[in-house]
Formats: sequence, C-alpha cells, structure tokens
Amino acid sequence: MRDIFTGTRWFYTMMFITAVLFTFSIRSLIYHREAARITKLQGHDFAPFLVESAIMHDYARQVAEGKTIGGRDARLGGMENIPVADQMLLGMEYFLGWSYRLKTRLAGKPVFTAAQTSCEDNPDFSAFIRVQIRAWGSLIGGLIFLWLVLLRVPWPWAAAASVLYAVSPAAIARATGQDLVREGFAMPFIIGCLVLVAWIMRRPSPFKYVLLGFCVMAAFSFWDAPQMFFLLWSGLEIFRLLLGGTVSVKRRNIWLVIYVGAVLAAVLNSYQRNHGLIASPTVMTAMPLLLLLMFTAGKMNLRRYWLLAGTALLGLVLLWKVLPGYGVNYSHFGSLIWAKLKFLNVKPLNPAALDFDARILWTPAMHSADLPMTFFYYP
Repeated sequence: MRDIFTGTRWFYTMMFITAVLFTFSIRSLIYHREAARITKLQGHDFAPFLVESAIMHDYARQVAEGKTIGGRDARLGGMENIPVADQMLLGMEYFLGWSYRLKTRLAGKPVFTAAQTSCEDNPDFSAFIRVQIRAWGSLIGGLIFLWLVLLRVPWPWAAAASVLYAVSPAAIARATGQDLVREGFAMPFIIGCLVLVAWIMRRPSPFKYVLLGFCVMAAFSFWDAPQMFFLLWSGLEIFRLLLGGTVSVKRRNIWLVIYVGAVLAAVLNSYQRNHGLIASPTVMTAMPLLLLLMFTAGKMNLRRYWLLAGTALLGLVLLWKVLPGYGVNYSHFGSLIWAKLKFLNVKPLNPAALDFDARILWTPAMHSADLPMTFFYYP
C-alpha cells in the first residue's frame, strides 16, 4: 500500500496489527471465561462443540491426520451416498487441518496422559483450532481500520470503529472459537473485498484486481450467505446509476472482476455447483444487470436508460425463474424470510400459521434481531 502509506506506512501497519491483537484479546478473554465456567460445572477441562461444529471438527481432524475428505461418508445416515463436498462448503476444515499439520511438524506431536484423553483423543488439536479460528476472524478488526483509512476517514475514527467492532456483542458471539462457524472463516474475505475495492479506487493495478477476484471466489466458496451481501451491494449500485450516478473505468472493472469471481465459485465449487449458485438472483440477475447498465451508462437519455433497465430486469428474472437448481435448494430459506416479513418478525404462537419449511427453520438460532436487540448487540 505504498501509494497511500508513504511516510506513514509503518504507523498504519502497526495500527493494523494492534487492531487485530486487540480484537483477538477480547475474543480470547470471553472464550477463557466461558471455558472456565464449563470446566467448573463439569469438573474437568473439556468444552464440547455443538453438533454442526463437531462435524466440522471431525473433518478438520481428518485433514490433520492426512486423510481425505469430501467423498462419501458412511456415518451420515440417510445421506451416506452423497459426497460430503456436495452437502457442505469445505474450506475451513482444510485451513484448520493443514495449519495443525504444520504446527506438529514444527513443534512435534504432543503426548497426553490418560486423564487428558478421557473426553477426546487429541485435546491439543481442539485447543489449537479454537485459537486458530479466533486469530483468523480477528483479522476483521484490522481490515476495518484499513478500509476506513483508504476511504479517507481520519485514522483516530478508523481506530475507534475497529475498537467498536472488537467489543460488539454481535461480533463476539460466534467468533470466540467456542464453536466453528463458516461465517467466521468467510468474513475476512468479504471485508477484504471492501478493502481492495477502496484500494483500487485510489490506484488500480492488475495485482489488486486478481486479489479482489480471489477474495470474492473464496467468500462464495466457503459460505453461501455472501450471496445476500453482494446482492444488496449490486442493488445499491444499480439504484445509484438509475438516479444519475456516474461510472468510472475503475468501478466498472471492479464489478467485472467481482462477477468473474462469483461465476468461478459457482462453476468450480462442488457445493455451489450442485446448489445452483449460477442461477441465483445475485449471479443470474443483479450482477449482469449492473454490468449492462455500467457499459451503457451515458450512451442514452435517462428515459431510455430506465426502459433498458426494466426490460433487462424482466428478462433476467424470467431466466432466473426457469433455470433449475437454485429454487429447489433455497426455497426453504425463502419461506422463512417471507414468514418473517408477513408476521413482522414475530413468530406466531400457532404453528399452523407457518408452512413446514418456515416452522422447522424458525428456531432460536435463526431468529432475526428486533429493534431493541439491534441497538444492544450491534452498536
């Protein structure tokens, strides 16, 4: 980042490191407090994972032991004939498993007493991956600082935003390492996209575009929720253009690279390929419409521009509706969103008021924040 950090690059580097370490320390403090509480209740030093996290833990452990994952798993009752890579987004498991292999190669394999292995075969592995995923997620604190600095926000305010993120209950809740969650692994790539876009807008280079494309592809490859983030972002860009916003070559190239990254994830990633990411509203409708508007901006009057946008949107939506794959895989989530909108985010007391998909998904883990929760948990 020599172009922006000239003369002060070491200061910003140290601020980035400080932000990461501060974020990590807060999350570690919370984790150790909760782990001590569990130890006191159980009488021994063992903090179990939830079911979904335990599955991820097992696959990461297999990678650490040099085994292959992604194929069929006979232990998955009812789904034993479907390759694991088609059922879930694998990526975090490789990251954690390979990191532990490197750790044991450098430091050697630990030796345990019988008491230490009374609850799990390799407590060192569990402890290591909890630190690893906590450290990885803590990069977000530093990336937020860099993003705001690149947007020309004064560095004290950028530092304050980083601190606010580090202590936000919503940011801490699922990022302490108590459990493994895919968004914790994918979020640094998403925030990295914002950093790279701001950096490119300052001074573009082929390296930055390649890195942006990689971050987009990684975000889509390791979590499926980035669809919503990029759908909202591209939608805001579309409205900006329709309201008379200008298009620069840099901005157009940024979105071209983002689209290429999303398409590569849709084609190359087994899970996304089988779940129809290529036919999603984000990849099939919003991003193509945005690129069309960017390449035609300034070449017609506003009335024809709006007519082009409406016609293209209608055609792309119709194409999205007829293409197979996406709807059948995500209709259950659509039912949940529609139910929350219909009942104003208040779960009805009568279960019959919800269809089957909304009823089984509207559990505590899938509750949406109301206004009081938003003000308390998302400062």
